[in-house]
Amino acid sequence: MWAGAQKLGLSSATSLDFKRTAVEVIECIVFWEAQRKNLEVDYGDGIADIGAAPLTAHGQAAALQNQLLARKRSTIMQAASKGESDKQLEPRVVDGIANTLLRLAFMFGEQTATESLGRKCIKVLKFFMRRDMHVNADLKLQWLDRILLSIDSAANKQALQDQGQPGAHTPFSSVCLALEALTLFIPVITRTSALAVIQDLSACLIKVAQCYNARVAKCMNQLLSAICEIWAGDPVNRTLPPQLDNLYSQIIKVIHDGLVEYQRTSPGSQVHIFCTLMLLKATIAKIPSIIERFLTLLANVTKKIVEEHLNMNKLGANPAANMQDGFVSAELVVIALDVIKFPGFLSVPVPPQTSHRGAILGVIGDLIARSLDVRVHRALIRIFSDWLSGPERSKTVASGPSTSGGRAGPAIITPKKTKKKKDEPEQPESEAGGKRKKKKAAPKADQGPSSSSSQPSTSQQGVDELQLITPRELGVLILKLQVQIEKKFSDDIELQSLYTSMIYKVFSSDDPKLQDMQQRLMNAWLYGMRHPDPDWRKKFYKLYERNFPDNAVDRLNCLFTSIHWDACQFTNYISFCVNSLLGAAENLQNPIAPCLHNVKLILPVSAPQLAESLQHHSEHSVRTSHLSMLESLSDDNGSPEISSDETLKLKELSIGTIVERVFKLNDMIKATTVSHFIEGCFQLCHTRTQLANDMWVLIVPQIWKLLSQEQRDQLVVNYKQYLMTLSHSAQRDLVHFPIQAMWDAMSKCEGICLKLHPMSVLYLGERQNLWYRSAMHLEDLALPPLNATVGQKGGTKGSQHSGGEGDAAGVMNQLVHGVLWSTEECLQKMYAVLGEEDFSAAVWQLRGTLTPKSEPQVPRPMLDFRSALGFERQGMYFEAKESFEKAMDTFMVECRDKPAHESGFGELQVLTERYTDILKELNQWPAMYNVAISEGVNNPCMALESAWHQDLFDVIPVLMASADKQCPPREELNMGFCKSYYALQKVLKVGMLSLPNTYKEEGVDRMVEVLQQCCIKMWKQLPRVGSGAHRPLIEMATRVADLKELLNFLPSIHSPQSCTVQHVLQLKNLVKNWKVRVPAQADDLRFWGEIADFREKVLTHVVNLASEVQHSIVANDVTNSLATFPILSIHTISQNYFSFSRAARAQQLPRFASDILNRVQSLPVVPLMDCFERVKQYVQTCLALFDQSGEQKELQLGLDAIDTVTTTYFTKEMHAELYMLKSQICSRMGNMDDEHRFISTAVQTYENCFEGWMRYGDYYSARLQAEPGDLMLAKQAVTAYIFGSRSPIDAVARECCAKVVALLNLDDSTRTISAGIEEAVQCTFIIPNSVLVFWIPQLIHLMMREETAEAACTMLIHVAKQNPQPVFLHVRTYYYQMKAVHTSRDLKSPMGAAVVGLAHEAKTPANKRRRQGKDTVNAPSVAPTAVEPESHGEGDGSTIRATPFINNCVRVMKAISDTQPTVCNALENFANQIFNISMAPERWYEELHAHLIQALKRCYALAFDNKEQVMHAKMTPSMLQYMTTIVRSFGTGVYQEPGSGASSASKVLGDVASEAITKRAQNLLSSADYMKLKKDFCKEFDMSLDSNKLVQTMISKLKKWIRSLEKQIRSHTTHSYLDVNYRPLINFTNLTADMELPGDYSMQRNYHVVKVVQILPRMDVVFKHNLVCHRLYFVNNVGEIVPYLIVADNSNNLQGRKEERILQMFMAMNPILDDFPEASRRALKYYVPRITPVAPAVRLMEDSQTSICLFDIYKKYTDKKNIDTDTPIMKFYEKLVANAHKAPAAIAPQATLRDSLKEIQAQMVPLRVLKDHFIKLYPSCDEYFLFRRTMIRSHAILCLAEYLLRLTKTTPDMMYVYTETGVEGIYSYTFDLDSNGELSTENGGRRPVPFRLTGNLTELFTPYGIHGPFHHSMVAAARALKQNEEKFKAFLKAIFFDELTYWMVFRKEMSGSIAFSEASIKDSEPGTSKQANLPTSFSDPNLQALVAKGVKKILHDLNEVSQFSGHDSAIMKLIHQAKSPDNLCRMDPSWHPWL
Repeated sequence: MWAGAQKLGLSSATSLDFKRTAVEVIECIVFWEAQRKNLEVDYGDGIADIGAAPLTAHGQAAALQNQLLARKRSTIMQAASKGESDKQLEPRVVDGIANTLLRLAFMFGEQTATESLGRKCIKVLKFFMRRDMHVNADLKLQWLDRILLSIDSAANKQALQDQGQPGAHTPFSSVCLALEALTLFIPVITRTSALAVIQDLSACLIKVAQCYNARVAKCMNQLLSAICEIWAGDPVNRTLPPQLDNLYSQIIKVIHDGLVEYQRTSPGSQVHIFCTLMLLKATIAKIPSIIERFLTLLANVTKKIVEEHLNMNKLGANPAANMQDGFVSAELVVIALDVIKFPGFLSVPVPPQTSHRGAILGVIGDLIARSLDVRVHRALIRIFSDWLSGPERSKTVASGPSTSGGRAGPAIITPKKTKKKKDEPEQPESEAGGKRKKKKAAPKADQGPSSSSSQPSTSQQGVDELQLITPRELGVLILKLQVQIEKKFSDDIELQSLYTSMIYKVFSSDDPKLQDMQQRLMNAWLYGMRHPDPDWRKKFYKLYERNFPDNAVDRLNCLFTSIHWDACQFTNYISFCVNSLLGAAENLQNPIAPCLHNVKLILPVSAPQLAESLQHHSEHSVRTSHLSMLESLSDDNGSPEISSDETLKLKELSIGTIVERVFKLNDMIKATTVSHFIEGCFQLCHTRTQLANDMWVLIVPQIWKLLSQEQRDQLVVNYKQYLMTLSHSAQRDLVHFPIQAMWDAMSKCEGICLKLHPMSVLYLGERQNLWYRSAMHLEDLALPPLNATVGQKGGTKGSQHSGGEGDAAGVMNQLVHGVLWSTEECLQKMYAVLGEEDFSAAVWQLRGTLTPKSEPQVPRPMLDFRSALGFERQGMYFEAKESFEKAMDTFMVECRDKPAHESGFGELQVLTERYTDILKELNQWPAMYNVAISEGVNNPCMALESAWHQDLFDVIPVLMASADKQCPPREELNMGFCKSYYALQKVLKVGMLSLPNTYKEEGVDRMVEVLQQCCIKMWKQLPRVGSGAHRPLIEMATRVADLKELLNFLPSIHSPQSCTVQHVLQLKNLVKNWKVRVPAQADDLRFWGEIADFREKVLTHVVNLASEVQHSIVANDVTNSLATFPILSIHTISQNYFSFSRAARAQQLPRFASDILNRVQSLPVVPLMDCFERVKQYVQTCLALFDQSGEQKELQLGLDAIDTVTTTYFTKEMHAELYMLKSQICSRMGNMDDEHRFISTAVQTYENCFEGWMRYGDYYSARLQAEPGDLMLAKQAVTAYIFGSRSPIDAVARECCAKVVALLNLDDSTRTISAGIEEAVQCTFIIPNSVLVFWIPQLIHLMMREETAEAACTMLIHVAKQNPQPVFLHVRTYYYQMKAVHTSRDLKSPMGAAVVGLAHEAKTPANKRRRQGKDTVNAPSVAPTAVEPESHGEGDGSTIRATPFINNCVRVMKAISDTQPTVCNALENFANQIFNISMAPERWYEELHAHLIQALKRCYALAFDNKEQVMHAKMTPSMLQYMTTIVRSFGTGVYQEPGSGASSASKVLGDVASEAITKRAQNLLSSADYMKLKKDFCKEFDMSLDSNKLVQTMISKLKKWIRSLEKQIRSHTTHSYLDVNYRPLINFTNLTADMELPGDYSMQRNYHVVKVVQILPRMDVVFKHNLVCHRLYFVNNVGEIVPYLIVADNSNNLQGRKEERILQMFMAMNPILDDFPEASRRALKYYVPRITPVAPAVRLMEDSQTSICLFDIYKKYTDKKNIDTDTPIMKFYEKLVANAHKAPAAIAPQATLRDSLKEIQAQMVPLRVLKDHFIKLYPSCDEYFLFRRTMIRSHAILCLAEYLLRLTKTTPDMMYVYTETGVEGIYSYTFDLDSNGELSTENGGRRPVPFRLTGNLTELFTPYGIHGPFHHSMVAAARALKQNEEKFKAFLKAIFFDELTYWMVFRKEMSGSIAFSEASIKDSEPGTSKQANLPTSFSDPNLQALVAKGVKKILHDLNEVSQFSGHDSAIMKLIHQAKSPDNLCRMDPSWHPWL
């Protein structure tokens, strides 16, 4: 075979296929030989690919084909070799095979495919020449000289190819292959043969060394490295064999010439120096004389190489762009670094030699800092690793991934021999696979015979002993490298792994000489701890555990004291803290399964002795579960809990297979230990910072509970020191600040006394970004504890503090700069910095009132000072200024006789700051400048800020010089803006005399950039959540944006040569944008003034500059463009001032608004439009001044302003506006005739004067009040309001529409007012749909009246054209409700009457659905019922007489169905499906549960009414009737007569109930369990028994049944899915119909409307609103999932949805609050959910899964304490009963009630129930503080509404808090009407408390929250309603009239029902009721009187609470009354006054 292969392959005449066959034959021979010797055939990676050219696609395909053929023949070859295993190959054959393969490798020419075949020959030959194969084969290598000598022709062809000549192929591949063959076989053959080959080829090798080709140079490097490795020596010292002297000498000469040439030329050839360095790299390690010869030369060359590389980096960031001559310049730098890393370059030389140590280290530093190529940094890491590891150290260190790419260099220190540790971690598996390949390719150290010449020479050992590089120098370089890696290469995982491996070498070494470097590289160690690779993190964590204590407590202390966290830089280290703490667990090997049931077992302090018992218990329980599972699987019925898909899969498996899998799972669970869980926590915490913070907050409090007191004290001390260090200041800009989590965790530890000094807390807040946490801590310091007794001798009783530094009790003070800073002063400053001005004012309001009386009393703030703070918080700046001046005068008078107390300095400082802020708000800059330069203040920053407003440019330079020296950090922004503006105005003021480049010379651009950076810097130091602290920065950013925009155009405008039309147009667009880009009305007036003044001053200068430039420009187009610029600028200035004036007037500062308008007069030329606007604004300001002062002269000034203006060029609209203003002046003067005349003239002059139409209607309404019987005035007013409702201003349109609805209620039988609406409709004038849709409920009630029914129907049909959904659903609901009212007369059941209207469609035959008389009407096709005339046969109740209201409802629904049938059908199906869900058969117990809760509430009310004799209180007749109704219906919803069985019941049900009710009732009556339960219920609630007539007996029974039902409800699943019965809901999409769920229509159209796109099939069961509700999920048009509750309240269905009217009132009040600045700043707004009526007792209500009821919080607490929720109520009555036994005839004294409340709060319901719940819910103080602030404000406006509107009491089950926002919502409010229809006053007076502000709420809100945002929010809301009293009155009259209308109608209709309403429950005595005066019809004067009386009461209360005098107010008195224990104890205990 070998002979045949020779003939086929070596013949020149054979083809390529024959040669390939020859190679395969020889490969087969080699394979057989390997099989004979039992060797695995592995060619490895072959020759190193460093010199190989990449294979093309064809070459890769050929190589793949060869591999496949070899695999196919492997089986045959193996079989053939079995019988010849002992046969040896002859030496002749071995030599022939080797030489044949070698010759074949070079016979294939230069084609790519054959070249790959030649390399295959080399690979086979390499394997054949292995030591265990035939290492002694005689290779003939001398003939390779012909290949090597072809290098000359190759160079020539390379030159031709570079010149672009085609067809020139370079033979470099053959040369490279020859060099690789020599590299491979010279170490293998004998030394004699090798020397002979080298001697024969030396001339050729010298020629190859002189070739400048990169590939050849790399191959030559490998060959020389192999030769030098065997024969190391120096030709100078004659230590080499004679055959190598010539070769070594010539190589050294080539290196020297190359270095000199590169140094001489500029720029040098990179290819030449690359080849030279490759030769130098191969020889420098083994030829010592090279370093001595080329030290200086190589240092200079290295500097030049690095400099050129860094300069090339500047050309582009992409390293590939720097490629030259086939390689990247970075490779040249890498080679240079590999050369200079050797010891001779960094060693300390012996004189007179020159040291290049510093230069080389500087070069390395430059590369680290400036190089952008990742390969350079990889090379640096390899060099540093080589310096760290020497020949001996490399054996002692268990290294990570191999990173060294060359020979190991000398170590920095030679350590002693150490033993390798067993527990050292191995290399991570995640390292790149490329490193393993390189290991395989590298020749092994034990290959080839050893030679004594390979040992280092004596001179080399002498160099090794020198100190090469110090640990300090290397540590600095490593840290620099880390910074650049994190900055530039954060995404390069391989580079990070290389660096981490190097760091690991440092810290895993036990060498004591490396300890210093380890200390310096602490940052690098932490870098390893946060490495993205989990394996590296494990390794570094093991190093940490080796040096840290095992005890968790010691580790916790060590985290606070021993670790320098400043090394973490910008990395969150909480994950490391969690790792270190959980890593100290003692039971890491315990199974995880039992530990999951007890989390304490995982903690580091758990007891390990429980592991065995828990493991045994777990195994037993698992085995038991397996047996039960086997039984269930063997059952034929199967398991109902397995889904259908899983059942199909299980059927395919046998029982044994399933059980086997379960047991395998059990074994795997038992093998999973706690260590696995903790390790998973480690990795998750590293990837999720928020998770790490949460885990830390959860773990630390648990560990704290198990510590001893001594350990706790030590931990607190260490933690305080940790807080005050600067080691964590670098992390303060992180999103998740570590110290925040640390403080949160410690604050949640029970019993901790973490009392810090106030100034320390203030420092942590401002400098460490712990804003809200510091504020909360200062609150805890300032407020006394709950059990403190203030005013007793001996200080604060019950407060024992331990662990504090002298802060035992009371308020802690600290002396700073000679001034005593108290806790309250620090707290006030913290609030002020956070922008919480309400809290800040409350601190001074309460100063001195919360501390114990025995403490040294701090002088209380002066009354004027308190009043001034109150006035300022309400925007009453003039009053605040006067009060501040009075306080200042008082302070000065007191300080004349005696020195001021040091505690008053804080007040004085705050007084000065607030006074200057008020001057800024009022824009009184001269006064502020005088204050700033006064002797007592001397504030240059304040003076500078006021100077530029006054154009005092002469003093600005002096002030700037003074301000630079003493500018506080908070004034840096104002200082920077003043400098920028001053530099800009200097350029603008000079005008054309200055050049455009003056902008740069003055530094305007630079100053603006600095100012911008300062804003960004300060923004990062503010809280992470939005707060008032961000507002000044946003305002400054607006001014900076104005400056930056100006600087984009001014240089071009400044130069006449460069000014173009485009520049002028851009400048004009900027000015136009300034006209509309103004602050909001609720913004600070200071900000308004700064914007207006800056723009006015700048534009004035720009106008002057433009005028000068205009005369210098030759181009006409530019001149024409500049001609209109001055008038445009003046118009912009005027509009800014007008907007400023409107904002001041909106904030009730008319005097300031007048001053602003006076500035417009100073403008040179004012456009016509601005003239009119100024007159209009001035008159409105005069009207506002008259409203404040009441002086007639203000009105006269306004009238004179109108009369003196020239109106010749005014438009009709302007004339109409002036006439309307005149009418307002006449109205205030009392001149009604002139008012009428001017209004008439206004609307006649301009028809679209909508506000004039509204004034016109107000005029007739005022006359109507004077003449109540003249309805023609009402008709004219309605007509005017209809015209006014078309206003584009929402406020005007809403007010007009409300007044129209209110006036319609006054119509009588003459239909005078309705005729006005009909006439307007005929004239196509009607109220817009978007406004009228809000009043749909009121329009439906107007249809009940015969007088207004036609007008109401017309308006409803008009609204339905664009809004069919709300009209159809509301009308449909009222339609069924009124039918139920009429039907209930025959059914005798008010509870079942609400749904009876739904029965007719299901049971009425189709032939009976027809119209039979004028009093009957059929429902439309979409309505599920028909109305027929009254039956004269048997009164089965199936038909009723159609009332006019029912006819009107049918008319409206039919009109909607005719126009939009698709929508109506979809809505009808939707409503029926929702109703069926609410009436499902399984919901009977839910309905019964709701009835029983309602009955329990009524029983509690009866008990409280008879609290003096509560044990003997009896049920009232109405309550007995109500309970009888519950017993008869019992969850079916249908009243049943006594004795009626299932058959009779089904007969009744079939006639009167709907299909859903019938189905449910029939199923229940046929259920034995239901009948048994009903029998027990009827027996227990038999009202004929005397025992059941006692209230206490009834309460106990009701509670028992309610608990039983709740248990049954909770036992069912909490969620289900809609089945096939609800297919219309499941299949609904937006393609079915355009369905919208109505919502809040008080705002813009579609703003609060849900467009349903899809209904999700999931349905949850939840307890809300005292009901068991079902939650559905709708998908809207934007993809959001909106949850809705199906609220079915059959127990209270006849309330007429009274609470919806209150929600409607809230919606009407929201726009009023939005328009008032002080309310808008506080974001005061009532939260109103979207509510959609579906049926009389069923509705959809928008829900939120984050909402929680206060009663639910209370219930969670009672369940935790294992007490009943009603136990405090029983305790209250027990106390009363005990008192009654002492004094039977006496009323319970106040002291007894107060003691009862106090005892309940102390023993059962503490004051921190709510606070503890929300603190636990919000682990972050930022979220908790903002939640609390929002909740305080939301609760404040709800309390105001409860008091003003006289609503029902707020119980805990009514209050829902949305935890994601803090908004509070109450949906069960109703007007508290008595039996006479009047607003209830409870025995002639208001309730003991005006609203709910109990002790738990007070503790949650804190006293600062009560006196701050709570008080001021109520005042702001009251003032907003008072300012818009007319609008509020219009809404109130319409809605309250609607309430009384409903009350009157249903009282009349249901007069026969005893259990109808709540009012009847009170059973008022006949003598006290005023039945004779009750209204009986809509036109009854008594109804109008009730409405007027109720509105008058509400407006009277509004007038009282809106009065504000600064410190004292009516609302503050109400607050004291609401939270007084003396009043709370008098409330009904079911109101839960303790909660």
